[in-house]
Order: sequence, then structure tokens, then C-alpha cells
Amino acid sequence: MRSNAARQALVALLILATAAAGLAFRSQGQAAPALPRVEAVAAATQWQVVQASGPSRWGILFRQWVLRDAAGHEALLYLGVTSQVQAMVRWDGELGYLGEGYVVVGRRDAQVALADGRRAPVVETTLRHLSQVRLVRYAIVGPGVIARHGPELAAGAAWDTVRGAPDGYYLVRVSVDGSQPGAGEAAAGLLSAVLADLADRAG
Repeated sequence: MRSNAARQALVALLILATAAAGLAFRSQGQAAPALPRVEAVAAATQWQVVQASGPSRWGILFRQWVLRDAAGHEALLYLGVTSQVQAMVRWDGELGYLGEGYVVVGRRDAQVALADGRRAPVVETTLRHLSQVRLVRYAIVGPGVIARHGPELAAGAAWDTVRGAPDGYYLVRVSVDGSQPGAGEAAAGLLSAVLADLADRAG
């Protein structure tokens, strides 16, 4: 009886090890989807690009844009893309700011309403550096799902990768000056439109 249980446990461990090896091998070889144009992902909004950075790669291919709406609100949109499950799981929309000396003074789980009536989960964080306050909302878009954090997608991502299903993950952050009246609500509308567009792209 015990020997049967031990053999079954060994088989299960070998299956898991094979799956993990397959995951590592496949994720290293897969090419990430291209970064979409900001004019396309924000097409359903009135936001206009006023400044753009070139594409950068820091383990993740990403780009940032400063956008402005008709009321004069400005938002910094970060958009990254990766096929690497490990990079997706590690990504956090606050890290870039924390590296610049900001500290988290508030964080909560929130939602934004999409045009089709769905509600998408996001993280909402308030960051402070000296007298500067940034209101940041971020989320991750994967095949058929929007999540607040990468670990929420890890199990499904591992299974999709092992069975050879194509994958790609969009990492999205919208940041505004927390002292601008109405900027937070305006930026939520921008994030909503971007998430909806990327969800369609990710399938």
C-alpha cells in the first residue's frame, strides 16, 4: 500500500518537474506580441499624446506616453508586453516609482468600468515623494482575463505554456498628479479604454 502511494507520488513529482522544465523552455523561446500604438489603444477616449518615450527593454518591452485631455489633465501611460511568465509574475506597477524615491502612502483594490458593462480589477496606489503625490492605477491583461497581480495569472499561464498555447501579457499603468482636481477620475476612464482594447487583443 505504502509502496503504491510512494510510486504515485514519484510519478506526480516527475510530471510536475517535466511541466516546469517545459514551461521554462517554452517561455524562453516565445516572442512577445508587438507593442500596440497608443493612438489605437486610446482611440475610444479624448486623450491626446503630448510626449512619448522610445521603446525600452528592462526584461519587458515597454513604452511610456504623456497624454492630455480636453480639461487639461495629464496622465502618464505605461504599456509593457511580454511572453515571459516569470517577468509577468514579477511585474509591479509601483516599482519604477519606488526606485525614484517614492513611498506608498495608500493602496487598495479597485475596479474600473469597461464600455461593455464589465468591471476590471485594478490596483490603486497613492505614492508620495517630498511634496509630489502620484495616483497610480495598474493591471495585467492576459488571454481572456484582466488581473491586478501576476501571481493571479500564474497557474493558468503555466498550463497554457506547457501545452503550447500562444500567450502574451500586457502590463498597464496610468499615473496622474494627485494634486490635480478630477485627474483621478479622468485617468480611470483612460485606463478603462486601454484595458478594454488590450483585452480584445489578448483574446
